[in-house]
Amino acid sequence: MKIEFEKDIVGFQEARKLKMILEHYAHSDATDKPTLLLIESVLEQIESFISDPKFESLTKDTSIDDSAYRLQEDSLTFLSRLIASLRSIIGPTKKEMLLSKQRQELLERAERAESMAFDALAETVGIARERDGLQNKIKQQEQESD
Repeated sequence: MKIEFEKDIVGFQEARKLKMILEHYAHSDATDKPTLLLIESVLEQIESFISDPKFESLTKDTSIDDSAYRLQEDSLTFLSRLIASLRSIIGPTKKEMLLSKQRQELLERAERAESMAFDALAETVGIARERDGLQNKIKQQEQESD
């Protein structure tokens, strides 16, 4: 299967949306092995499209320097290991559940805002094309009338 996207902001946005959908579906329990292989092949195509240097300004580096956290994690004391063990048995607290829910809602809101921003950019590009076309028509009509 070969998927092609337009080489503009609209195509980039469509590729990112399709990638999110496929990644979500790939991690679900309903995915069988042949479907997963197909999804992986499509995801590779999408990734190669998105990694085009033309779209470098649209992608953001989301990596985090967590070396300091890893050092603290490696030096757990007996008491902190005991507390971590109890938490894994008991489960998350109500506060942790609330924070997790709020975090998820914020992530969803950020994704919607990003999608709306891309839609606005795509609409701006469409309007600019329309404007350029109308300007060309005006120039042609002025030339014909002369």
